Amino acid sequence: MATITDVAREAQVSEATVSRVLSGKGSVSPTLAARVVAAASALGYRPSATAQGLVRGRTGTVGVLVPDLANPYFHTLLEGIQSAAEKDGVWVVVAHSHEDPELELERALELGRRSDGLIVCSPRMSEDSMRDLVRYLPNVVCTHRSPRGFATPVVQSDVRRGSADLLALLRDTGHRRAVYLAGPARAWSNAERLRSLADVDGLDVTVVECGSTMEDGYAVIEPDVIDGATAVVAFNDLVAFGVLNRLSELGLSVPEDVAVTGFDDIAFARFSSPSLTTVRTPTREMGREAWHLMSLLLDGRPVGRPRVLRTELIVRQSTLGRSTASGARRSGGRARSGRSGRSGTSLRWVSRRGWSPGRPGLSPPPDGAAGAPSSPTSSPKGSPTSSPSRSPTSSPSRSPTSSPSPSPTTPPRPCRRGARRRPGCGRTLVSGGHAHRAG
Repeated sequence: MATITDVAREAQVSEATVSRVLSGKGSVSPTLAARVVAAASALGYRPSATAQGLVRGRTGTVGVLVPDLANPYFHTLLEGIQSAAEKDGVWVVVAHSHEDPELELERALELGRRSDGLIVCSPRMSEDSMRDLVRYLPNVVCTHRSPRGFATPVVQSDVRRGSADLLALLRDTGHRRAVYLAGPARAWSNAERLRSLADVDGLDVTVVECGSTMEDGYAVIEPDVIDGATAVVAFNDLVAFGVLNRLSELGLSVPEDVAVTGFDDIAFARFSSPSLTTVRTPTREMGREAWHLMSLLLDGRPVGRPRVLRTELIVRQSTLGRSTASGARRSGGRARSGRSGRSGTSLRWVSRRGWSPGRPGLSPPPDGAAGAPSSPTSSPKGSPTSSPSRSPTSSPSRSPTSSPSPSPTTPPRPCRRGARRRPGCGRTLVSGGHAHRAG
């Protein structure tokens, strides 16, 4: 293999001249430059990227960390990042954390040490871990996270508005009771979806622990979970696919018996049977914007305010075919569109493994999950006056005049899935900003 010494000898110049010509730095006469290029081409010489990186203080690579490479959503996000980085001559190195917050921090630090910058996509780590990461690594960009207390370039979609649009669609087509299958507890986007439940009036929502995979959606659907509900709102499209399969096994028709919605609009959403109503997030654009922020950091230029990208409601067959009138008959109410005549939305939090003891009321989302809230939706919030209807497996709720607790937009932390059921576990009912233990 030819070396820089061989090229210098062939072109009859110094090695320093060869280095200046091939790196594009320094002033070299056109005649000498042409001679060096010809010699390098004849010998098949390629400069060492490692050596050039040592000279420039740059590796020419940027790390990207995602929580789950099995999720097609992140494939599209990576496409956006890589296509933009390639145009600037930068390579992208990818790792994932298997939805493990501790492993995520470990891999973020390792990936950051080996690259010029790190793009952390939908991080699950705690706020303290995020703060340590940003202090240790000079160039960090986040997607779908708003770290508190320190400045980090952020790009995210308006998840809360998109989720509120989805709930309003269900309400306006006659649904009065729905189940929300919650995503990972530390996911910022899950916290935003939970906040959106208070943005739409006239819809009773039961929040059920779930996850982010098709297996999670399939495993959580049982008759007692959906009894009395006419719609299932999944954390993402993958969870919705698992729900569709399980509902079919239970002999329930979508959307005639139960409507199903997803989130993200991944490529498979329009090919499911029935095709899936969902919220389209500008994922590829988000990837390109994340790279743009990183390039500003690497060049030492100001980054500015967090970027918030708009979402789009995509209505397909999984919510169509159920008329407003029939929906009103099934839910026992009167069909209407626009803002509900009721004073608010009733929420219920159901842990499949129980309710965390020591938390008599509502608590904020897990540390680091929420961050700074995104811009609020246009729908004003109401104050419900009626107590929520009973869940199929719960005992009657206590009076809504119980001791006050924080806003219903921040749910209690449930017991971990798979954890042993402990004394005092049950469920929390939420109405009008008051929490009541049932069971």
